[in-house]
Amino acid sequence: MTRGKKDRGDPKRSGDFNEKRGDERYHVPAVYKQHVKLRVRSGNAFECVDIGNFSRRGILFVSPVRLEMDSSVDCIISISQWLAKEVSFGARIKHCVEKNGSFLIGANIESVADANWFEVFAEVHDFVMRQHDAC
Repeated sequence: MTRGKKDRGDPKRSGDFNEKRGDERYHVPAVYKQHVKLRVRSGNAFECVDIGNFSRRGILFVSPVRLEMDSSVDCIISISQWLAKEVSFGARIKHCVEKNGSFLIGANIESVADANWFEVFAEVHDFVMRQHDAC
């Protein structure tokens, strides 16, 4: 299975905060962004955000709005029209740093509606890479 760049959980600096996730981290390159969309509920509305990376226990994204530290949020990831898959999950905000007029946000994933969600992302990763390589 082809995987994106991954980091191990060694304590190190990542952006503006310490890296704490011990799981493999899967970066989402620009080629994925047309296939993988992340929406985060901010108040009563879902905001489209730019996913940076994800692991089994956490996610990093850039949001146009600030999210309060330690708040719970609902998230939906939509996976390309070819696979027509949406996965809902709950997360707790652990980092929120203003950067270039947006907010770099790290969150722990606390609950997942579909227990196989991570495997879906691995399949999408392979699918997108095959489509990209075929071009």
